[in-house]
Amino acid sequence: MADIESIAYAVDPPTPTLPALRRERLKNTILGMPQLGVNGLSENWLLKEAGSMHWSLICHEVGQDASEIFDGFGNRLYASFIASELCSTALADFEEDERIELRTTIEQLSRLRFASTTKVRSLANPYRTATLSLSSIFMRRKHTNDNHSLASAPPCLGGDTGGEDFSSTGQLASFIERNNKLRDSAAGFLGRMQSSAARSIDYEICPLTDFNGAGLLYFANFQSIIDRCEWSLFPEWRGQPMATRRRSISYLGNVNADDSLRLCFLPDAVGQANRAHDCLVFRKSDSKLVAVSSLERKG
Repeated sequence: MADIESIAYAVDPPTPTLPALRRERLKNTILGMPQLGVNGLSENWLLKEAGSMHWSLICHEVGQDASEIFDGFGNRLYASFIASELCSTALADFEEDERIELRTTIEQLSRLRFASTTKVRSLANPYRTATLSLSSIFMRRKHTNDNHSLASAPPCLGGDTGGEDFSSTGQLASFIERNNKLRDSAAGFLGRMQSSAARSIDYEICPLTDFNGAGLLYFANFQSIIDRCEWSLFPEWRGQPMATRRRSISYLGNVNADDSLRLCFLPDAVGQANRAHDCLVFRKSDSKLVAVSSLERKG
């Protein structure tokens, strides 16, 4: 079944708090097995789909194909995601053969950073909605094939690249503020690792399924790794399926193919109708914190 897609451009009057140019992409999809999971609309599919739309809109913004974006020294640049946030009260309600609309709006926050919001709605039921926000930054490897050496770098583009930083407004501004708080809360999470409720597990990276075409641990696969490890660590939670109501992830680093991860789960609330936990993801080779996650599920 084919996707129906269109690109629209919305030009806002220049203001001190909003980029002059915003881009929007609208896409309709009929839900099938690739888009659905055991708990309704697949988080992993939505992350990948919204991530692809985010990256495509960046390419339109900078006027280059993805493979042609370099820094001033000829290093290939990638739009590495540094934050994601999914909010929905209806993931479990989406059904097979349902037509949905995905509307992605992106804003350029600086030469390095873009942020987008993808709003999902059912065309059959207006109450079935989800919102996924993403933030990315241009990054390169300082050392070939070493994902520990990722560093930010501005793209080398002709003409005026709009080097000044912008302050976003509205929903994106709130998303960025919440993600900053999640990242900054990592120190407090570390103090909770010694509690009796905390549980840890090691995960061995499988590049065949965890890495993307750039040879990096794909941002969407952090979510799937966290879910696999939660399933292993908390067998008592398996009896009642619960759909994600909110999940925020702050991405702080990446891994090499021979790395493994250690995930520490910090349960916040566990009940018959709800479940919540924070999760710290460490790179075992040097104990670097590479991701922080906060999750709420509801039955």
